Amino acid sequence: MANNKFCFLDEIRPVLIQSKGLIIEFTVLKGERIEFKRNGKLGFCVLLRGHCALERRVRKFNHTLQILGPGDISGFGSWWDLSDAKYDSLVALSTGRLGFISEDSFRDLQEVVPNLSEMMLKLLCQSIKLKDLRISALESFSVRSRVSSLLISLSKKFGVSKPHGVLIDVVIGRDRLALLSATSVESFSRALSEFREDGIIQKSGRKIFICDQKGLERLVE
Repeated sequence: MANNKFCFLDEIRPVLIQSKGLIIEFTVLKGERIEFKRNGKLGFCVLLRGHCALERRVRKFNHTLQILGPGDISGFGSWWDLSDAKYDSLVALSTGRLGFISEDSFRDLQEVVPNLSEMMLKLLCQSIKLKDLRISALESFSVRSRVSSLLISLSKKFGVSKPHGVLIDVVIGRDRLALLSATSVESFSRALSEFREDGIIQKSGRKIFICDQKGLERLVE
């Protein structure tokens, strides 16, 4: 699958090498929770390797908002809206590596990278576009529509072309996928089974292959 999305990681990688003092890199283990605050400073995270889920705590429960992969950022602007830092956090879906950029470091980075603000704007616009598509699908009453929209979104972000389809190259638990598609685990599993019977997807363990992208897209229309 062609992936034309702007990749913040590709753009920021040279800065990571030159600006070790401004970006704090650290390893996370699967299941570890990461806050948008380190050493007493608020900031945001850049996912360098692995996958994470962005969660928001509401009434003692954590709700999955988004799945992140290498090059994604999360928590940007936490110093403006303290509620984000208070209620939002990342959970590592696999062992990986993150970079933390505090508010002060971000301001210093803007001097090192003149087009940093433009890069952030591109990434945020990309995120808004995907969220708009997801919101539109969630407003639908059809479970099949919501599940297919989620699979399309994940394939655009994590899709890898294979001989028999597009592999969604991230392992996400079924309960988390059900939450993302605003349905129950049972309804989500039923929709996947129907898609598989229709030849739209294939499954291998916990990995999902999309075999008929157009067929999946028609379910959203």
